[in-house]
Amino acid sequence: MKRCALAVISRKMKSYLWIPVFVMVPVIGCKARPGKVTSSVHSQAARKTTALPSSQPKKVVDYKGCLADDRSDSSSEMSSDEIAGTADFLSDLQAAVREDRRAKVATFMHYPLRTWPEGTKRPKYVNSSHDFVANYDRLLPPATREILLKQRPECIGRMGDHGYELGDITMWFDLYGPGEYNIFALYTH
Repeated sequence: MKRCALAVISRKMKSYLWIPVFVMVPVIGCKARPGKVTSSVHSQAARKTTALPSSQPKKVVDYKGCLADDRSDSSSEMSSDEIAGTADFLSDLQAAVREDRRAKVATFMHYPLRTWPEGTKRPKYVNSSHDFVANYDRLLPPATREILLKQRPECIGRMGDHGYELGDITMWFDLYGPGEYNIFALYTH
């Protein structure tokens, strides 16, 4: 099954200027994905604390207290399904990182994973979960893991149709199937 994705990864240069860094076009022959559906196997606690009633399809997320202070105003509206799904994803990812389950963390990635390790100008690609685990400390250094563990679900930003951004570590992820969020790009600062 071909997976479709369209991503523009941007870096905020000034408070009013976003510069595109990388563009990936959709795969020819892809079919449109069905609506965003969250999996029932994910954390019920996260869903209860973050989901909105279905009568309120959009919520403006309050980013006060979030680690990332450079949010775009256009990223703040997310549906209740998106809020619940991304909260579940973040909770599961944080649990795997906290327990140092490297192979489990690798399952949250979409391969080939584009990374921009500190000091590089061009993306590096991680082609498999085996490569990710072998380079885990370089791809997710201790400082990055610490920031990831401090992130809150309300700090996840929707960047138009391009996916979601998670905090200062600039981790981009998107929905690749019903309830299946995967990280497709990772900056390491």
